[in-house]
Amino acid sequence: KKNKKTTNIKEEMKMAKHNCAICGAEIGLISEQKLADGNFICRTVCSKKTFKIFDKVSATLGDVTAHIEQIEKGTKIWNELLLPLKKAKDKNVKLKTFGVGNTLLHVSPSTGLVALVETRRKIFIFGKTELACVYRLADLVQYDYEEEKVKNSEGKMETKEFCAMMFKDT
Repeated sequence: KKNKKTTNIKEEMKMAKHNCAICGAEIGLISEQKLADGNFICRTVCSKKTFKIFDKVSATLGDVTAHIEQIEKGTKIWNELLLPLKKAKDKNVKLKTFGVGNTLLHVSPSTGLVALVETRRKIFIFGKTELACVYRLADLVQYDYEEEKVKNSEGKMETKEFCAMMFKDT
């Protein structure tokens, strides 16, 4: 009887395994991310190629692959074109930075580009990776600015500001 139970558990575990729809790796229950269309992607490689703020649960495989392609292209533009402007001495060329935390918005008036950059740190301040999505300011269709009053850890009221932007052809 013991062998039969062990066999059934092993068979159930085999049935729980899927293949990553992007890289093809075999993934188990803990290392998989199920997408809205029923496909699965691996958390160890492919899921890490997306922004942390990207909602993978409601995304389809097409959404995820398009987002990964957008990040690969945007990161290349960020590193080659925009990152050098971050330290520019000329105020007309220097990037304007908005936000707090690991995901910042950088605007380049001189190039007409906007970059949403997520910084990932390995150990404290040592070793960092930056992923970026870059958009043209000319493609900005709509934005909504919101304020929210919240209590901070000291019990004082603070105003948090949010801006949601919508770009065409992204």
